[in-house]
Amino acid sequence: SRKNGDIYLEMRFQNSSSVILDQFAIKVNKNFVGLSPASARVQVSPISPGGIGGASHKMLLKPEAANKDMAEGVIQIALKTKVGVLYFAANLGYETLFGEDGQLNQSGYLSMWKNLPAQEAEVKLPAISISDPEGIKATLRSTNVFFVASRPSNGNTHLYFSLKFNGSPVLIELTVNGVKMVGAAKSQDLALAQKALNAVSNMLR
Repeated sequence: SRKNGDIYLEMRFQNSSSVILDQFAIKVNKNFVGLSPASARVQVSPISPGGIGGASHKMLLKPEAANKDMAEGVIQIALKTKVGVLYFAANLGYETLFGEDGQLNQSGYLSMWKNLPAQEAEVKLPAISISDPEGIKATLRSTNVFFVASRPSNGNTHLYFSLKFNGSPVLIELTVNGVKMVGAAKSQDLALAQKALNAVSNMLR
């Protein structure tokens, strides 16, 4: 999850052992974005046998922890407790990396669109679950995808959004017709634009 500009790993535990669990330590393998724990110790209230607990652990992006050869969207984690080490994988959506400072006004959006490379990322969805423009805006706003403008054209609704993906601006145009949607995105890095557009599209499927 993302809170106030920081990334957190949300964990829930169920104690199936016969001892109270009150000491947790975390280690994360190198991964596709370099996500790493801010500290090894995980703050968890003691969990009695049969009990349930949880933790929201702050994570940092560290270049030295990145490995581009690792699978995208997956973080491999080891959690040490009194009764042993638990290995598991957590999913990381790219939208977690969308910053709070991605809002552009209309003139800034148009100027940047013209100056970015001509090649665009693209996506086509035959059916989206959220097709109402206001619903789309609200859904995307919750993950720091900022609405810029909209316009109708030949039965279509064109919606324009801006975001920052790990510090890099990305501009997005969504064309909605009923439940059909076509998306286009621009950035200095085409691959980054495609990843951002895919993340946005997945939120509307």
